[in-house]
Amino acid sequence: MMNYISLTVDYETWHPIPEGMAIDWEKDVFEPADQMMDMAGKVGVPLTFMVEMGEYSWLSKNDPPIARKMEDQWKRAVREGQDIQLHLHPNWLPELGAKFENGQWHWDWSKSKVQDYPGDLVQAIGRCKRTLEAVLRPVKADYEVTSYRAGAYQAQPFERLYEALTANGIGCDSSVYQGGVSQERGYDYSQAHSNHQPYWAHGRDPQLEAAYGQESLLEIPIFTYSPGERWFLDGEEGHRLAGRLLGYYQDSPVHSQTNEAYWWGRKALEILFSLTWVRQFFPWAMDRWERKNSFRPGAGNDYFVMIGHTKGSHDYLKIGEQLKKLKEDGRFQFATLSEMAKAAKEDLRQESGRGKAELEKALGLMRETYLRLDPEKSQTSDDPEEILKGGYAWCWGYAIALGHLLKKAGYEARWITLLAKGHPKGRGKDQVDSHEVIQTRIAGREVLMDPMANSLIPYSLEQVLRFPYLAAPKAQPDDRYRGREYQLYDTEFFYSRVFKYAVRKDPKERIWFWKRNRPRIS
Repeated sequence: MMNYISLTVDYETWHPIPEGMAIDWEKDVFEPADQMMDMAGKVGVPLTFMVEMGEYSWLSKNDPPIARKMEDQWKRAVREGQDIQLHLHPNWLPELGAKFENGQWHWDWSKSKVQDYPGDLVQAIGRCKRTLEAVLRPVKADYEVTSYRAGAYQAQPFERLYEALTANGIGCDSSVYQGGVSQERGYDYSQAHSNHQPYWAHGRDPQLEAAYGQESLLEIPIFTYSPGERWFLDGEEGHRLAGRLLGYYQDSPVHSQTNEAYWWGRKALEILFSLTWVRQFFPWAMDRWERKNSFRPGAGNDYFVMIGHTKGSHDYLKIGEQLKKLKEDGRFQFATLSEMAKAAKEDLRQESGRGKAELEKALGLMRETYLRLDPEKSQTSDDPEEILKGGYAWCWGYAIALGHLLKKAGYEARWITLLAKGHPKGRGKDQVDSHEVIQTRIAGREVLMDPMANSLIPYSLEQVLRFPYLAAPKAQPDDRYRGREYQLYDTEFFYSRVFKYAVRKDPKERIWFWKRNRPRIS
């Protein structure tokens, strides 16, 4: 197992300009970039400069000598083994009106996100990519733009950016940091899939993992050692680089498996949460503990992305000492972001191969349940074997039967009861209808299985309730599905209307408490 570290530096000046500061290309960009390369060379570690192509485009039109100096510095970086990748604040682009007049800078802040780019975004991203490659291939013939970072982390909404990156063959994004929320800048990564491990990004939101088989764009999140706390090399954080990562290793259950005190404590909690009264009266505590102790399976590598900026203050001596400490630790290997992305894609594809058999087996059990049971009438028993023998069931019977088969096959199972308002088949003035599904874990990933509709929703209940569009329509529904209108139960239509739900580890358990949920009907 390898623990990769990538030092990424946003190569840019101030934007917006803080009070008391001014744009100074030498002070904000050129001098710190040179000093960082000198420091990295002494320690023997590579850097990845995420170069701000909006600034470069503006300079190419309005101040060509500064743009040429940027090119020369990028070439030096590549010659010395550093990496250059793409960063963009779109409202720096000259076609969006950025200008310097009467000693003042002006930007159109309504165009600060690429989602709001008024023209062809695929072409604009492609232009940035081609420009970088044209500048750097004379120095490094196989140079390629492989990775992107959104300016100010503003990668949401994501649809247009996802399309532009994938259309231009840019296979990696590194804009997400778990727990990061900014109302001012308009991003919310509170539901981010990982705090440091790469994953395939969902096409509508980079903080979410893509569905099985959708392997177009890799997200390598910036490492957060606690929610919302990025691993920085700027300012005082540069004095703590090694301590942040080593402290995370020491405190993380994933990386402290030899800690006897931790394991004895975990065993005690397992016993406590096995008690029926604890599960009934403190379900929130049990759920939180189990999520915390659900670890990524397999022997894949670990990935940690650090972020810094050329602008701002840096103590290069201290930063170098911290990097040297990590290098001498022996557990870490420094890599460029491009190298990291290549290794991560290989890891994820190997994990996908290992999980394929596990997924196919679970889907086979759900299909068996679907085919053996007829929804024309309800089951007459709550015993799973009797339900399967009887051959009839409604959604509760389907869930009992599938959960039983999954547990026999070694999968975990939770029975979930959902109540939705405003449903066309509902009852009462609020038109309330119920539905039953199973949540299980496949290859380390929580998923929902709907045996009544024979549908897999490859996300956890928590994710689907927060983002109902994750319950995507079935691609090839059969006659039973269409005839019985199951799309009213296994898609965004139903999950956006859920107002409360209950989760049970045993279908025989009585529901003592319901969890409330805010409907998200669009």
